[in-house]
Amino acid sequence: ATHTEIRIDDSTSDATFNTQIRKAHKSKDRPGFTASYGVGRLVWYEEYDRIDEAIQREKSLKKWRRDWKVRLIGEMNLEWIDLYPNLSG
Repeated sequence: ATHTEIRIDDSTSDATFNTQIRKAHKSKDRPGFTASYGVGRLVWYEEYDRIDEAIQREKSLKKWRRDWKVRLIGEMNLEWIDLYPNLSG
């Protein structure tokens, strides 16, 4: 798999909103990084019960080196397949 870009996405506690955001990213309807750079796969995610924990983790991951992020993704999704279809049921 080609690993060209790693995006740490926004955190939210609203599952319906998350689904809407994922759909907008997938269809490139939401302006920003995803549409500009042609990002089209969800290859990694984490779920949290508390938004403050999710935000803290997001801030922490944004400081990580690229190779650490690649390793983290590989632990969950070795082939870097698109996980979005599994979440959009």
